[in-house]
Amino acid sequence: MTPPPRTVPPTGTATFRHRADLTRFPLVVVSAPAGAPPEAIDVESLFEAFERALAMKKRHVTLHDLRGTRPDAARRQRFVAWFRSREADVRELLVAYAVLLDSSLHRHMLTAILWAASPPCPTRAFTKREDAEAWLLEMYARGGGEAGFIDDTGG
Repeated sequence: MTPPPRTVPPTGTATFRHRADLTRFPLVVVSAPAGAPPEAIDVESLFEAFERALAMKKRHVTLHDLRGTRPDAARRQRFVAWFRSREADVRELLVAYAVLLDSSLHRHMLTAILWAASPPCPTRAFTKREDAEAWLLEMYARGGGEAGFIDDTGG
């Protein structure tokens, strides 16, 4: 399984940014900058990516690709704070959320986030992108399901 390609920062900066692909909407793919050290990642770019999808004011599903990245506490805390500030919109518009993981450290981070902020929709962890996309599109077609977390990573 190959992680997503490394995101190259703009010339003259030391920051890497998350990318949001809305070309397959209602499937939104948010890719973390694989291979970048946590301190070089523009954390706010993650929330900008999520905000782009929420701004459409339409129900959607999100695939968050974290493969090839290293988790850190500051990002985790910021994610929980952002979620709490946007919880009503997320609950209304996000039908399902899948996370692509490639490490047990990520599983622990995700568990910590979900402990601090209960998932607003069906949430599932995967190691294969095809499986994650198929599940998300099925959830969208069904209109969602029961909120909760399932770890399909085998870890």
